[in-house]
Amino acid sequence: MRQKFNLDICMRPCVGFTGNPLNYIRKNTSGGFDEPKIDTTVFRQGTEGMYAGVEWTNPPEIVRAALNSHPRFKAFANVPGPEIAVSCRIITRQAAQRIVKAALEYAKKRGFKGVTICESPMSCAKPQA
Repeated sequence: MRQKFNLDICMRPCVGFTGNPLNYIRKNTSGGFDEPKIDTTVFRQGTEGMYAGVEWTNPPEIVRAALNSHPRFKAFANVPGPEIAVSCRIITRQAAQRIVKAALEYAKKRGFKGVTICESPMSCAKPQA
């Protein structure tokens, strides 16, 4: 449905309310607890990346050959085809720009100091809002 109606931006606000027992808390140096103010919003891609839907179980040889060209696939090179599944995260420039623009506009509107962009845990960048 998301792909059919181009609902690619998933916005997840996260706000802490003082006194809420479900809030994040941390121990302070005096042995008590601090309840830090939390006001953040996560923008997630909802139609591309892990939602692209390009997947194989027992991938065909042409897919295996392409995967074998990547150094990180070496650990899986000898796994028999019927025992492997592959899911591709496909991200287009257009969708990436759209979600970044939405996040920057939202941050500006809410008065946030900046935006952190993470494509994956391995690559994060902090552009200014």
